[in-house]
Amino acid sequence: MTTFFHPVQTISTTGKSEKGKRLQEMAQQFDCMAVEGENATTAIVVAMRDLAARLDEEHPSGSRTYIELTEYPNGNGVITAWPVSEQCSIHERVYFRIYFNRIAREMSVDQAKVIAKGGEI
Repeated sequence: MTTFFHPVQTISTTGKSEKGKRLQEMAQQFDCMAVEGENATTAIVVAMRDLAARLDEEHPSGSRTYIELTEYPNGNGVITAWPVSEQCSIHERVYFRIYFNRIAREMSVDQAKVIAKGGEI
């Protein structure tokens, strides 16, 4: 199965910590990317959490980072990251949101042309 990541939303980097900027730069690399594999989103989130933990250690004066994977019944979903803080709502300081969709079918250009001409595959 293939997962397509798009769009990636980041909040302005103005006033963001170095950690926030690095997380946002990482997230932007996923925009318009297709990744193959049954457990792609889970594996990616685990790797993101590892990066966030390393950045939390490098920047101990800041808030810890929480990365959440939300998958809907249709297989689509969103990966969200934000600093954990008691000072404001989690929705006020999101580092990024990466939306994704499962691609159910893939085909070659020749196959697509057959369908476009009224045929079936």
